[in-house]
Amino acid sequence: MKSIARLVLVGLLAALALPTLALPKYVKWTAKIAQTDARAGEGTQIILTASIVKPWHIYSLTQPEGGPVRTTAKILSGAVKAVGNPVQPAPHKEQDPAFNMVSESFDGTVAFGIPVTIDKNAKGKQTIKLQVRFMTCNASSCIPPSKEEVEITFNVATGKARPNRIKPVTTLPKA
Repeated sequence: MKSIARLVLVGLLAALALPTLALPKYVKWTAKIAQTDARAGEGTQIILTASIVKPWHIYSLTQPEGGPVRTTAKILSGAVKAVGNPVQPAPHKEQDPAFNMVSESFDGTVAFGIPVTIDKNAKGKQTIKLQVRFMTCNASSCIPPSKEEVEITFNVATGKARPNRIKPVTTLPKA
């Protein structure tokens, strides 16, 4: 009976330790605000960039359901509000035998644009926290989907919102 209890205890301890095991990181995420002179009440864009180690890739924001996990980004905190759909360059599309469907992927460096408006009461130094969820694969294997937090620090420029900058930026950012 004691050996069964020990076995159960060892199993529980091992299960608790699994989340702390470090998976290799093949993607580095960075983010910034597109307009460094953005004012409270104005629209801008968060540029979220993935630098992916070869031969690995991640999946697009528009990856169809039923296969690999699509990349998503959400704002966790900060003086901005997402407005509209994020933008991305055209993904590489190919029939993926592992998932038996067409996959949409990126390798190398890719920049996504998240249109946002800055809170009308924001002043001075601000910090935005994003959560990115993504799946990394190569030609023969995949790493389970990961979540990472990315932080952006920027200063809200002084002055009233400019009428020609009220709308969020929805153009494709440069990688």
